[in-house]
Amino acid sequence: MPRPRVLRALAQLAENLPTRGNKTDLFFHGNSLFDQMIRDIDEARERIVMEMYTFNADVTGRRVARALSKAAGRGVSVRIIYDSVGSWDVPRSFFDVMVEAGIEAIEYHPIAPWRQRFALLERNHRKTLIVDGRVGYTGGVNIADAWIDPPAGAGWRDSHARIEGPAAGDLETLFIETWYRHTGVQLDLPRRIPREANPRTPVDEFGSQIYVIGRRGGLDRPMRRLYLLALGRARHSVAITSAYLVPDRKVRRALRSACVRGVRVRLLLPARSDVAVVQYASQRHYDRLLRWGVEIYSWEPSVLHAKTAVVDDSWSTIGSANLDSLSFNWNLEANFVINCSETGAALATQFEADLNDATQVELDMWRKRPWWRRCFEFAASLLSPIL
Repeated sequence: MPRPRVLRALAQLAENLPTRGNKTDLFFHGNSLFDQMIRDIDEARERIVMEMYTFNADVTGRRVARALSKAAGRGVSVRIIYDSVGSWDVPRSFFDVMVEAGIEAIEYHPIAPWRQRFALLERNHRKTLIVDGRVGYTGGVNIADAWIDPPAGAGWRDSHARIEGPAAGDLETLFIETWYRHTGVQLDLPRRIPREANPRTPVDEFGSQIYVIGRRGGLDRPMRRLYLLALGRARHSVAITSAYLVPDRKVRRALRSACVRGVRVRLLLPARSDVAVVQYASQRHYDRLLRWGVEIYSWEPSVLHAKTAVVDDSWSTIGSANLDSLSFNWNLEANFVINCSETGAALATQFEADLNDATQVELDMWRKRPWWRRCFEFAASLLSPIL
């Protein structure tokens, strides 16, 4: 269990003080996740809010859109924020149909310069759903067929969490803030599950605790500070799964320092990525990481898109943030930070299972890669500040 000083530091990073009394469910496959999401949407009685980087107009997208439209039809307030870049190839008519059904939908930071609130770099990278202020989701899964098992989908490997309890209210505050920043309208969405009476109870009386981390990165870079704190306090093990890993100097130093202290640091990264330039930029760091003692594993079966970390088997995080500059400095993100041995064990077990389908990167073999790959890696690394 993390020490009280660590918990206080984590609290300073959080949007709110920690909550307890939450029920946590983890999902590692899109099929079961989408089924549960739709069940919760169908059971909504008052309100639904969603922030989604990619909301495709494919089979999965239409399925979720129908559930949301039905909810709006029975009087549930439904609001959606979708990202302009993440959903760039989705016909506007797809969202227009939802609006006609009674859903309020806004496009976050359009990429057309002539449109209001135009922006390029700051994206809404969240994948959140909150139902009635009681159930909240965040993780790496977008609304798209890519996360469905073959043959219907691409079977991308990802991780998502469902929280039932007061932490869902904390997640909803992120939506309220984004809605206000984008529309100027302050939503009145009262908290449905109260917080505990004394959130500063000593750690040994606290039990499981959940923080919500999700401020806009450029304000104080809470995601970066979160990982630096976790790596700095690690005692025996760190297991990180990341779709895009482009660590800056401080994060690299933290990884090296952990290895020097004798901490076993393992990274599970994609063997093939959906964004090639980011993968090349990531691989630029493999040589030095391997020399320092970091173990690197490449996930082989499909695209790896998960963003999780487990430290010392009890501290864990799951959400939308990658270990790169976009997540740390630019994008809107949302992560749960969970101090719970049971959740930590579940994520650690999944990490070990994933290693069965991964190949360990060995330093000697890595140094034998073709020269042209080294050139691509160098060129991609020049773009690291915006990757």
